[in-house]
Amino acid sequence: MKAYSLRAWLLLLLPLCAAFTCSDHREPQPLRYRLKTVKYSVGPPPNYTPQTFTLTYDSNGRIASYDYGSNATNWTVGYDNQNRVASIFFLDRGQNGNYFNAYTYNQQSQLTQVTRTRYPGRSTEPITPRLQSTYDLNYASTSATVPSKLITTYLDPNSSLEQIYTFSGGNAIQVGDKTYTYDNTPNPYKGLFGLNLYFSLDQGFGLPVPISPFRPSQRFTDLGVKVYNQNNITTDATLTYNSDGLVTKIDYNDGASEEFTYEAY
Repeated sequence: MKAYSLRAWLLLLLPLCAAFTCSDHREPQPLRYRLKTVKYSVGPPPNYTPQTFTLTYDSNGRIASYDYGSNATNWTVGYDNQNRVASIFFLDRGQNGNYFNAYTYNQQSQLTQVTRTRYPGRSTEPITPRLQSTYDLNYASTSATVPSKLITTYLDPNSSLEQIYTFSGGNAIQVGDKTYTYDNTPNPYKGLFGLNLYFSLDQGFGLPVPISPFRPSQRFTDLGVKVYNQNNITTDATLTYNSDGLVTKIDYNDGASEEFTYEAY
């Protein structure tokens, strides 16, 4: 456990909590940091090549796109008139199919559903778009800021998974029948809606697979429980921090790892 919590929270303004931005009116302002890159690996090379994802921001400080290489893929994020993530278009430059994700909110601005539609990537494929998966979130009350349940449904092949969350101190201390512990420094994924939904059913190789229960090392997705946690999971993981108390690397016991860089703004 690191004792950086107060300083780290002041330094790191995590972006896009429900896609709202913050503004400061006091001078001078402390230096702020935001997530710039994430390098994810499920094991050492040459069996698996780490993927580095780069985040870009618009002039309002919102996520504009999420990219991992000019010859690979790009996520472009759209917003509604309430500054919430409304859609994301996933472009696969390798022509394995393109995806459009639509975000639905209730009157309390709680995210209640995300749908993913696949568009053909190759000219030999049918032109008709196909609904591929749905993600439904339930909340314990109209004032809740975190979900109590996520139901993921994949339509081809048909499979589904219901995950129950128990939060305490801003962290999901229980997911299903498993419990988790956390450090006291900022989780760089918090609030990052509208990003890596493409990999929400992926075990690390870019292809949808039967849905599996949550595990700490799973690749980040914007509907996984990682996006809601205040802090970083320490269960089955070893964490490395920089001098500002921000996590720079997480080594998981199953061989996967995540590395983070930040930018000042």
